[in-house]
Amino acid sequence: MSIQDDTATAGTAISAFCDGLGIRLVRVGEGEAEVSMALGPGHANRSGRAHGGIAYILIDTACGFAATLGHDGDPDARALTLQLAISYQRALPPDGEIRAVARVTGGGRTTLFCDAHVYDGEGRLAATGQGCFKRVLNRPKTG
Repeated sequence: MSIQDDTATAGTAISAFCDGLGIRLVRVGEGEAEVSMALGPGHANRSGRAHGGIAYILIDTACGFAATLGHDGDPDARALTLQLAISYQRALPPDGEIRAVARVTGGGRTTLFCDAHVYDGEGRLAATGQGCFKRVLNRPKTG
């Protein structure tokens, strides 16, 4: 099952920040989310590989969606990152498509734990991450 809303539809921009980096939501639902982005010259570090911060951003974004829309489908839910750790297995290439897949591993009503994996364009594991996220509602104030 896929849960989506008009502000986060698979294949479209997620936010101004993610849009600027070219990050796209691939799928979200049932405690999981997947995001992807195309790497280019602007994402390279001084060694000519993709900057490690790119993997970190993808993990944070994918976990945030898994902990909100993927958790219960409430389109007003947002995730605040409380803690996020990353382990790098290999350098990401300077170009090509990369993706991050996240899933909720535990927690309660407002605090959730997630794991995520980042894969290069050939499907090789490049990084893993674990985080703790606070789920909040972003509902308009009334009256």
